[in-house]
Amino acid sequence: MRQPRIYHPLLFACFPVLFLYAKNAEYLPLSQLALPLALSLAAAAVLMLALGLAFKKQRPKALIILSLAILLFFSLGPTLQGIQSIWGEEAISGLDSGQLLRYWLAAFLLLSLPLVFVKRGMFALTRFFNLVGIILVLLQTGSIAYWSFSAPAMDPSGPPIAAKPSPAAPGALKPHIYYIILDGMGRADVLADIYGLNSQGFVQQLEERGFYIAARARANYAQTLLVMASALNYRYLDQVLDTPGPEPAKRSVLVQMIKKNRLFAQLKAQGYRIVAFATGVPETEMRGADAYLGSVSEFHDLVIRSSLLEQLLDLSGIYWAQVHRMRNRILKALEDMPLPARDKRPTFVFAHLLIPHPPWLLGPDGEHLKVSEKLDWAADGSSRVHGSERRRQAYVRGYRGQAAYVQKRILQVIDAIKTSSARPVAIVLQGDHGPGSTLDWDHLERSFMPERMGILNAFLLPGESGSRPYPSISPVNNFRLVLNRYFGAGLPMLPDDSFISAFNDPYRLFKVSHRLDEDFKNFVPLVTYLGSSLEKPKPAGSPWNAKGNVKLFAFGAAIDFGGPVQARVLEISLDGDDRYRLVFQHQGRKLAELDVLPTGKEGLVVHRLKLPPEAEGFDRLLVIPSGGDQRYGLGHLSLLAK
Repeated sequence: MRQPRIYHPLLFACFPVLFLYAKNAEYLPLSQLALPLALSLAAAAVLMLALGLAFKKQRPKALIILSLAILLFFSLGPTLQGIQSIWGEEAISGLDSGQLLRYWLAAFLLLSLPLVFVKRGMFALTRFFNLVGIILVLLQTGSIAYWSFSAPAMDPSGPPIAAKPSPAAPGALKPHIYYIILDGMGRADVLADIYGLNSQGFVQQLEERGFYIAARARANYAQTLLVMASALNYRYLDQVLDTPGPEPAKRSVLVQMIKKNRLFAQLKAQGYRIVAFATGVPETEMRGADAYLGSVSEFHDLVIRSSLLEQLLDLSGIYWAQVHRMRNRILKALEDMPLPARDKRPTFVFAHLLIPHPPWLLGPDGEHLKVSEKLDWAADGSSRVHGSERRRQAYVRGYRGQAAYVQKRILQVIDAIKTSSARPVAIVLQGDHGPGSTLDWDHLERSFMPERMGILNAFLLPGESGSRPYPSISPVNNFRLVLNRYFGAGLPMLPDDSFISAFNDPYRLFKVSHRLDEDFKNFVPLVTYLGSSLEKPKPAGSPWNAKGNVKLFAFGAAIDFGGPVQARVLEISLDGDDRYRLVFQHQGRKLAELDVLPTGKEGLVVHRLKLPPEAEGFDRLLVIPSGGDQRYGLGHLSLLAK
């Protein structure tokens, strides 16, 4: 029988790269495919040649084993993701690169050793592998071709704006315009209440530099893709998301709305040059700008992270180059941000910085932190905290450090921009959304919405006349304001609404504007005991969220007694389904703590707890949920002599 041609190793080397690209084709240029595909093919070809020479008589068998090795090489990342999605991150968190390599070797031996002892049927098996390889490659190539050459099903530009920007007033010098997005930067009151970060100094220094700070600013959406599509086109997304069509088509339209946005087009019509910094977020990489500062390819990193190569690089120490690259991208953008201001032409600068959003790469003084977890810039909220109080506290510490650093650093950057500029400089400095230590993607109703939706939104707008910002302005109106002020666009301001959606169902939106005010009203991280509703006893069995109860979020509440307490017994009513930790403090110093275990009963359960001797003289009690259904309630407190 004539020996069939063997090309399946080349096909199996192409398939994983094509598969990863096809999954992300709607926001990646085709040029990003060339390098990893060429390297993968070259490596497979070299191995084919070497094995063919080493095993001339057993060449078909050797190359089948090579194809199995290639598939296993590229399947490690997806396998780990599957295990994590089914059994949780804890199932793989203890595995180091050495262990993963040993497991990979065991799987390879398990699949390949039986072939060693097979003496017949290699030609038929070769034809089968060739056929499977052809089918896999054709499927991915067809998917890529669809996204590359098919027009989106919906028009990303939306309806035309009624008024178009008019030329600036004669003799007026068009300002440079900077749009700086600090990913995940929350509002000052949220950062103080939840993260213990006093941002008043930062706010005051911005105001001293001429900024207006929108004190009640909110995000329009809870996810970056939605926020940026809305802000850069100064419109809400309901017309896009309500249009019938598959989710990938909607995503494609949103990505196109970002990359071919209305703001860039209208500023180009005004003679502006567009400069964009590398972001590290594929959806907001503006490689089509007039100047793109940065050449990092996130797709190349994705190929590495999905393969065994990540573990090999990790063992060799080279893996940390990925951490360095991610951190350096942020630091380099901050360092180079003043450069475009030197241009004598009017320039618009787009800088989306992945900070203070996780992962935690920088400390409060800019120190480089050791990263002990897999890099995943998209993981936030419950996908990072996983319902663990320990992880939530780690989130709070990591976020607080990065936020403190970037607040200090961005002030230096603003000063350098203003000093370097050949023109007046307008700056819009905002968070796309807030942080997510209490965000539960699977149960949005349990999330503390103001944390996610309260954002930094600050404006430096030189000039004495024109439209002005206001306390509750949101990103959808930011550039309506700017275009009206400098170009007489005459764009009406839209209502400042907020919508939230689940991470895995981002296009099913829920309006939460009304909840934000209500949640803030009920959010009481510090409660003064005297004169509060806590003094009034609540009957056992009362609903956890009944009127007069204190609704606790995952970070708990502090009960201040106004002075040292002399008592031997504490009566406290807490929701019976949950576990709580009670920490007794005096002038901020911990004296003692008690655990209150769940009883399994619904509603409030009244506990009488004998206070430990060490707690004598406490003046503050921290009530911190440490497990349960995330519906935490505190009814009353009574201090008893016996």
